[in-house]
Amino acid sequence: MMNYSRTTLLNFVIHAVGLCLFINGFFPPRVTIPPTQNALNSPSSQCLKNDSNSITRLVLMFIDGWRSDFLFSRPEQMPFLSTHGSKFECKVQQPTVTMPRLKAFLSGIVPSYLDVALNLASKEFTEDNWLKRARKDGKKVVFYGDDTWLSMLPNGIFESRSEGTVSFFVTDYTEVDDNVTRHLNDELKKEKMKEWNILILHYLGLDHIGHSVGAKSNLINVKLNEMDSIAKDIYYKLSAVNSEKFAFIILGDHGMAEEGGHGGATFQETQVPVVILRPNEEPKKMEQEHFKIEQVDLVPTISTLFGFQIPANSLGVTFVDKFESNSKDDNAAFALWSLLQNGNQLRHLLINAGGKINDDEIVEAFDTCLAELSTTPCDGKISSFTMKNLISKCYKSFKDLQEAFIDLSSEYKYDFLIFGIIFSFLATAMSFSILKIDEYSFEQLLVFVQPLLNFASSYVEQEHHIWNFLFSSVLALKIFKSRKSGKQWTKEEYSLIGILIIHRICETLKQYITVFLPADNQNIQAVLNLLSIITLFSVHSGPVLTKIILSISLFSDPFQIPSDWFSFSGILLLTFYLCLLTQILFAPISDSLLFWTGNSHSLATLDLSSAYTRLPFYNPILVGIQLFIVGYSGPIMLLILRFKQTSFNQFADHLLYYRSLSMFFSLAVLFVMRHHLFVWSVFAPKLVYEIFHFSATAIFCLGLILSSSKRFFNFNKYKF
Repeated sequence: MMNYSRTTLLNFVIHAVGLCLFINGFFPPRVTIPPTQNALNSPSSQCLKNDSNSITRLVLMFIDGWRSDFLFSRPEQMPFLSTHGSKFECKVQQPTVTMPRLKAFLSGIVPSYLDVALNLASKEFTEDNWLKRARKDGKKVVFYGDDTWLSMLPNGIFESRSEGTVSFFVTDYTEVDDNVTRHLNDELKKEKMKEWNILILHYLGLDHIGHSVGAKSNLINVKLNEMDSIAKDIYYKLSAVNSEKFAFIILGDHGMAEEGGHGGATFQETQVPVVILRPNEEPKKMEQEHFKIEQVDLVPTISTLFGFQIPANSLGVTFVDKFESNSKDDNAAFALWSLLQNGNQLRHLLINAGGKINDDEIVEAFDTCLAELSTTPCDGKISSFTMKNLISKCYKSFKDLQEAFIDLSSEYKYDFLIFGIIFSFLATAMSFSILKIDEYSFEQLLVFVQPLLNFASSYVEQEHHIWNFLFSSVLALKIFKSRKSGKQWTKEEYSLIGILIIHRICETLKQYITVFLPADNQNIQAVLNLLSIITLFSVHSGPVLTKIILSISLFSDPFQIPSDWFSFSGILLLTFYLCLLTQILFAPISDSLLFWTGNSHSLATLDLSSAYTRLPFYNPILVGIQLFIVGYSGPIMLLILRFKQTSFNQFADHLLYYRSLSMFFSLAVLFVMRHHLFVWSVFAPKLVYEIFHFSATAIFCLGLILSSSKRFFNFNKYKF
C-alpha cells in the first residue's frame, strides 16, 4: 500500500511539472515597453490639439453582463440610451470574465486566458494604465461598485470615500445596485463635482440576474429599464452643471450567454454596447448598423480626450472621429491629433517588438500614415474632405497593425511545450504500468479512443454527445455479452437495461429543458423536487448514503429549474447503478453525469448561483467548496458508491489512468491545434476544464489513500 501511495503521488507531481512547463510555453510574455519610453523621440504635429473637443470630467457607467442585443434589439426597455449619444458595437476578447476585461479596458492589453483563474481572487494590477496616468496628471477619481476594481488597483488611485460591493454574491441583484446608486445624489451636486474628475460606477445586478435565473427572465427587462433611468438621471445632472467639457460613457464589460453565464466565445458573450454621451445631446432614432470597435480601443480614446499620454503597451486605436459632433471640422482636426498621439505610442511598441511583425506591407503603411499625420496642418489650408480621407486611411492602417500585435500571442516556447508533453506522457505511462489487466476489452478501447477525438473541434464542443453514445454503447455491449451465456436474467442485467432506459430519458430531458423549459415555472419545480425525493426510497444501500445524496442535492439552485432537473436525473440513474461492479464503466458514467448536471467546456455554464446556496454572506473558501461540490456532484456521488464495490487499488488504478490519459491528449491536442481558428474558443477552455478535472481526481485519489489506511480512517466500518 505504501509503494502504491508513493507511485500515485509521484504521478501527480510529474503531471504537475509537465503542466507548468506547458502553460509557461503556451502563454508567452507579451511585447512590453517601459511606461516612459513612448514619450521619447515622438514626431511632432503640425495639427495642434483642439481644446474644444477635450474633456475635463468623465463618468463611466459599467453595466456588468450588458450585451449588445439588450440595447440594440430592446430599445423599448432602454428608451433614453437608445435615442441619445453615439453608439458602438464593441467586441471583447476572450476570456469574457470581469478581471481580464477590466485589464483590457484600463491598459489596452489583451490579457492571458489564465486570468480566468484569478477572477475569483483578484490581485493588484501593476500594468501601465490610463487611470494611473490620470491620477499622475492630478485627476481625482471616485469609484462605487464591483470591488474587483479596489482589489486590482493600488490604494492611491481612488479617493478615500470610494466604496466597493462584493461582486461574487450572485443571488443579490437589488441591494448590490442600490449601494451604488445611493451615492449619486451627493456626488452629482454642483459643489461635490469639484472634488472629482472621473467618476466610475460598476453595476452588478444585471450580471447577477443572469447567473441566478438566466438571460430570458423577465427580471432582465426590469433591470435594463432601471439602468436606463439611472443613466438618464446622471446625464441631465451632468448637463445642468457642466454645459460642456464632459463625457459620459455607458458600456458592458462582457456579454451574457443564453444560460445567464459568461466566459465563452459566443456572440452574446463577446459583443457589448458602448454609448458615449457628450454635451447637448438631442434625441434621435437609433441606427440599424453601429460602428464596430475593440474594447481596447477605448484606452487611447479616453486618454486623448483627457490629453494625457496613452498607456505604453496599449493595442487600442482611437475612434474619436466617429463621435457625433456639432462642429465637424473641429472634430476632424481633433481626430488627426488623436491619431498622431496613438501612432507615436504604437510606433514605440513596434520598435520594441524587434521585427516580430513580419508583414512589411502593414509596417510600411503604418510608417507612411504616421509621417503624413505629423506634417498635415489643421488650420484650414487643406479641405475637410482631405482630412477625412487621411483619417480613414490611417485608422485602417492602425487597425491592421493592432491585429498583427494580437497575433503575436501565437509565438510559443516550443522547448517548454515539448518537455511539458513528455512529462505528461511519462506520468500516463506510469499510471498505465500499475494497471492490473488480465485481458483487454472493447470497453477499455472505447475509453482510450475518446481522447483521440479531441483533435476535432466539433467533437470537443459536442463531447457530451460522445460520452452519452459511449455510455449507451458500453451498457448495450455488457448486456449482449451477459446474454450470450443463455442463462436466466440476473438482477445486474435488469439494472443495466434500467440504466440504459433512464440514460436515454435523461439525455432527451436535458435537451428539452435547456431550450424550452421556462426558468421560473414553480409548479414544475415542485413536482420534480417531490419526484427526486420519492426516488430515494428505492435506494437500498442504507440511510447513510441516502443522507449523503440528499445533502448534495440541496446544493441545486432553488431558483433555477434546470438544476433541479439535472439533480433529479442524476439521482434517478444512481438508483439503478447500485449493483454495477465493473470499474471500466466509471469513465463513461462519470463524464455523462458531469455533463448531465449542466456542465460543458464553456465557462458560461459555471453555475455560480448554486455556489451561494444557503450562504448569507460572501466567503471565498465556502463559495469555492460549494462550487466544486455543485460542479462535481454527479462524479462525487458515483465515487461514494464505488467505495464498497471495488478494492481501493483496482478502482484508483483505472481512475488515475483515465485522467492521466485525458490530460496527456489535451496537452497534445492544444499543441497540434495551436494555430487553429478555434484555439481560444474551444481547445484552450478544454484544457482549463481538464486541469479542473485532474485536480479533482488528485483530491479524490488522495482521499482514497487516506480512507484506505486504517491509520487514518476505516471507511468499511460504515455500512452503506
